Amino acid sequence: MAIKLDLKKAYDRLRWEFIQETLFKMRLPGQLVDVIMHCVSSCSRNILWNGEPSGAFRPSRGVRQGDPLSSYLFVACMERLSQLIEAHCLAGKWKAISIPKGGTHLSHLMFADDVVLFGEASREQAQIIKACLQEFCEASGQKVSMHKSSIFFSPNTNEAVTAEVCNILEMQ
Repeated sequence: MAIKLDLKKAYDRLRWEFIQETLFKMRLPGQLVDVIMHCVSSCSRNILWNGEPSGAFRPSRGVRQGDPLSSYLFVACMERLSQLIEAHCLAGKWKAISIPKGGTHLSHLMFADDVVLFGEASREQAQIIKACLQEFCEASGQKVSMHKSSIFFSPNTNEAVTAEVCNILEMQ
């Protein structure tokens, strides 16, 4: 099966603590992490309410879309999901697909906030994928939009398995 994930407001939901932790895991010097985190957390916002600007307030998460630094930070944080998936694969829990049959294993593809997951179509795999996504989302602040995400099955997948996997993952 292939699962196309849709992350809700992906850039807006990243927890700042997760970004900072990611930068430290990348072994960046502490002073550089401090400078980057200052850039991320020093922003303030205000909104128009009935045509009048509100007082400024500070968000507590997210990175600014359009900021050249934001794309790099987001991709670095998504690498943490990639590492989590890879750990599950190496432990033999996540059963990636083979391309071609018996060839290279493929568990996921990512491009910025576009994520496609691959795995065996089974109840057990659906539960592992769901647990993996929950772990990442709890740590990072990300949230999967179940209604916008989709699962694609091989034509020879049993209909009962298809229904069970869709039910477990709460996706179409």
